[in-house]
Amino acid sequence: MFSSNPVTTINNSIFSSSVCSESNKFYRRSMEDSHSLLLDFADILGSGYFAIFDGHAGKKAAKLASTMLGTLLDQPFKCDSHSPDQISSAISSIFVSFNEELCTSLLDDNSGCTALVAIFCPDQTNDDIGHIYVANLGDSLGILSTNHTYRLLSAPHNCSTESSLVHERGGFVYGSRVNGILAVTRAFGNIHLKPYLSASPSVFHESFSLSNPPHSLVLACDGEAVKVVMASSSSAEAVESLVKYAVDNNSTDNITCIVVSFNNYKAL
Repeated sequence: MFSSNPVTTINNSIFSSSVCSESNKFYRRSMEDSHSLLLDFADILGSGYFAIFDGHAGKKAAKLASTMLGTLLDQPFKCDSHSPDQISSAISSIFVSFNEELCTSLLDDNSGCTALVAIFCPDQTNDDIGHIYVANLGDSLGILSTNHTYRLLSAPHNCSTESSLVHERGGFVYGSRVNGILAVTRAFGNIHLKPYLSASPSVFHESFSLSNPPHSLVLACDGEAVKVVMASSSSAEAVESLVKYAVDNNSTDNITCIVVSFNNYKAL
């Protein structure tokens, strides 16, 4: 039965962003997902930070990631001279170093989490340009939709696509899982599998005109679900509809999704 948590919405003069989650108690005993939404990220007016951490084997890793990672990722955005390539490279390095810190904090806790992080910021020199950076570990999807098309801003990190990575790190693949245990090949935490997993994310960058922005950015859904977003009148309606869509389509996992709608644009 669908009974999602309340929808949380943040907005500014450029976008409206909402998150909705569902523990799916019929299939799951606890909620292991965590998320984070931040306005004016890195003290940049009009920016936003949006993140989903899909936990497994416990909730501690996802909870720590949701509270700690954003405070580290704001650093490359505080330098006006950094290019998109430099920012993307810095994001990747921060993911890797954060995982070392996280694993130290976890001690004997074997929990882990995937990560899907999106950062939007207006260009610091051109008022009409906006930038989106999406970084992911694991199998959550980031989708950028326009009025007629959509494209993925994430990469699948699983044994079907990255078995060679597992082998190179000394692990093995059994039953489409790393060492027969974990379905994803990149994640935070999982200290018992740490030597065989990567914490280096796939990072995507898109820039666009703020006077003609994309319709929305969808985090943690599938391509078919974009139709649900396009039919919704607000980001809040969209996330609640997406969670219901997942439940109605027999999802057996915890469910969390974020929608960022670029329909609020006014020149800053």
